[in-house]
Amino acid sequence: MKPFLKNLLEYSHHYNLQLIEIFADPAMAEKLSKKAKLLLSHTLNASSVWNSRILNIPNRGGIWDVFEAQEMLKLENQNFEETFEILEISNLAEIISYTNSKGDSYKRSIEDIIFHTINHATYHRGQIASEFRKCGVEPIVSDYIFYNDDNRLKI
Repeated sequence: MKPFLKNLLEYSHHYNLQLIEIFADPAMAEKLSKKAKLLLSHTLNASSVWNSRILNIPNRGGIWDVFEAQEMLKLENQNFEETFEILEISNLAEIISYTNSKGDSYKRSIEDIIFHTINHATYHRGQIASEFRKCGVEPIVSDYIFYNDDNRLKI
């Protein structure tokens, strides 16, 4: 499972970086909605929160904090490095206990949490694509099958 999760993590990182590049372009950024920026910031914040839970460290920020592109890039790279390290050193079946933002307690495996963060990012990239279209901006194509196309034999 680790190799598959690493591949998914790299896929998610690849497309998050592409989105951040778009927000870093002043001409593009001014066309985009505040909601698109909020969704991408939220995606990065959520990954950071989940890493904090796995690592049993305090959260570094709020789940709905909004960032400029440079801050997004820093957080995305930090999240990627942390999650990759978690994948390297952790027993993915290990169950961790955490408390959510509402104060409810849960127990989940590290494997489930990492998959959730990747899936969460994919979900919000879809919402961001819709926001781009509303603003007249062509969204990136971020389907997993296209990402992996270069890594597979073509028939």
